[in-house]
Amino acid sequence: MRSLGLPEVLIILGLLVLLFGGARLPAFFAGLGRRLGAWVNQWRWVWRSMAGTEEEEIRAEEAVGKEQASRFLEYMPPVTDSELIRQVRSVGEKLARTAPASRRTFRFHVVEAPVANAFALPGGYVFVTRRLAEMCEDSSETAFLLAHEMAHVISRHFVENRVMETLLGAVKAGQLLAELVGKGYSREQELEADRKAIELMREAGFAEEGARRILAKLHRLSGETPELLQYLSTHPRFEERLETLRA
Repeated sequence: MRSLGLPEVLIILGLLVLLFGGARLPAFFAGLGRRLGAWVNQWRWVWRSMAGTEEEEIRAEEAVGKEQASRFLEYMPPVTDSELIRQVRSVGEKLARTAPASRRTFRFHVVEAPVANAFALPGGYVFVTRRLAEMCEDSSETAFLLAHEMAHVISRHFVENRVMETLLGAVKAGQLLAELVGKGYSREQELEADRKAIELMREAGFAEEGARRILAKLHRLSGETPELLQYLSTHPRFEERLETLRA
């Protein structure tokens, strides 16, 4: 196939000007560039997860996560409560210094949302909504929620099963959140994340009892706090999770 010559290129540019208007053309190309960049990053991550070194996979995953997190923060803005942000990040940074987490860079955000939820994006971007963060009465309860999401990243759950398909198929941050939270992980992955969260808590010096307390609290409040139902509906039954933690 021959390459396009100058006349053809000029004709294509002329058609674009007619279709989008000269003033809107730079924005069109900027948007196109962002979409192509996101697509390239996603497929680079897929390739590195299959054929690259662990370090290459982590870097490729971070590029995808950075782009997705930026779009998500436009959909759910960060809270302005500086003390709540400090409390959550202080716990998260302590967990991130443990040996299992230290190969990655984790970033912690508290966001405004109508639901109580927590989740992670590729590359170590961990989000917790204000409603859920405020339910934690001490740092060990917060630690379990954050460590559970960090465990999904450390365990590479994003590159297993339906999670990778979900991420690659999402177009908007709102769709990404709904899809990821609604059908992202299997029951086995969720229980594995619980077990690894306890390991992270132990190494970081947080009391394991905090995990059982926050799970019991969420289970108890689920009947009277409708916004908790979305979070709990994507996880195994309370009794099963509690038995896993005891084991």
